[in-house]
Amino acid sequence: MKTVSCALIALATAAGTAAAGYTVDTDAAVTFAGSDLNGIVGTGIPNSNFVRAINAGEDIEIGLKAIERFVGDLPNTGDRYFADAGESDPGLATWNYVLVANLGPRTIADLQINLLVDFDPAFGATDFVDVDITTSAVLGGFGSLSTFGDSQNLGFDFWSLALGAPPFDPNAPGEYDFVFTVTDPTNGVVLAEVTNVVEVVPAPAGAAAFAALGVFALRRRR
Repeated sequence: MKTVSCALIALATAAGTAAAGYTVDTDAAVTFAGSDLNGIVGTGIPNSNFVRAINAGEDIEIGLKAIERFVGDLPNTGDRYFADAGESDPGLATWNYVLVANLGPRTIADLQINLLVDFDPAFGATDFVDVDITTSAVLGGFGSLSTFGDSQNLGFDFWSLALGAPPFDPNAPGEYDFVFTVTDPTNGVVLAEVTNVVEVVPAPAGAAAFAALGVFALRRRR
């Protein structure tokens, strides 16, 4: 497990805000769940392999990772996860991101919570869509939650229809950046933040050949 310690005093960030003291670990489990995330994020998602931030002084813990759909954890090196290009269902990537949070005595409505999602697959470039989790939760009637989670696929229609995201190609190799942040809305202090990158690589040659063979056999049977 790799741990990065943030200073316990406020630190100036590039955006001009401040960061409160928290630690960030990779390859971690969140402490507020059991061996899986049942009851927090659907069913069958293991509680492992997170980039996790804990702010003990503020009683806040958040986690962010990527998984292979219908399978489980992806291979990773630190905060970089590796997924195969291709579709798990029509138009959907083989992978999802997963986020979880425990806000201690506070609720979603008490804090400003955002997720930045990169839709530009080019290496070293970003085109972020800013998901205002606080506003969405309050409008949806979930602002009183203190523990929550979510798992989404960049191929879902709501990204373009509701959030104006650019087109997403699940077959395109590249990399996608994510930034999950909890901020105190009264003073702009970042209470916890985690980032990760999903690197999408071409499907293994053997898998592609097997798929092509299946199509050929299907055509012959027709």
